[in-house]
Amino acid sequence: MDKIKKGMAVLTSFLLFITNVRAACDYETQVNLRAQALNVNATYEINQRVYSVATDELVDMRPEDIPDLGQDTEYYTVDYVVVDVMNITEDIYVIIEDETGTDIERIVHYSDTDEGTYRFEVPDTERIRPYKITIYSDHDDCLDEEIYNTTITTPKFNEYSYMIACNDEELKNEYYCQEYTTVDFTISEGQISDIYYNKMNEVESTLDDNNQNDFWEQYGVYIIVGSILIIGVVTTAILIKRKRSRVI
Repeated sequence: MDKIKKGMAVLTSFLLFITNVRAACDYETQVNLRAQALNVNATYEINQRVYSVATDELVDMRPEDIPDLGQDTEYYTVDYVVVDVMNITEDIYVIIEDETGTDIERIVHYSDTDEGTYRFEVPDTERIRPYKITIYSDHDDCLDEEIYNTTITTPKFNEYSYMIACNDEELKNEYYCQEYTTVDFTISEGQISDIYYNKMNEVESTLDDNNQNDFWEQYGVYIIVGSILIIGVVTTAILIKRKRSRVI
């Protein structure tokens, strides 16, 4: 019986301790934590690494320092995407999850950051990746409580962007011609080519019409006047001929 009483006393003490800890997470603390969580944001950027053509090894130089990049050169570049999660504080931590399930989960505390900013590299540029960023309390009084979540979607490389059609001044601004995209579009390469060639045909047709209009604007008056004069001369000649015929 004494053992049961002691057990109950220990359990009661433990429950009171838990209650007191949770009670310490007061409204003011929660408001402060939420303000910090709402300040967390993420951005991405597309960078490039330089490699040697001869060895395929990484070279310590910037793309802008490569002479004649894109022509016959001993170097080439590879794009990669980095994400910066910013404004992480000592009172909060974040869990970063790739919702496609193809990247690792990252648990990031303030100690893992560079003055509140955590940077990581996306594994590849072959797919669109939506990342869920969930912010939790790292405050002793509200430890591990979920506060807020946000998302960032990183782009994939768009292979259509190197089509001849996408060099067109108008088409290059279309979503299917952007070098990187966060949209999984269903348009095909053939459809893009059709759009391009239809547009070129319209332009040629418009140019022909404009050339015809320009011709008539420049020479129409002369043609009409000339035609009237010719008709007048011919008519006069016919009338004179008829008069002579009558005289004879």
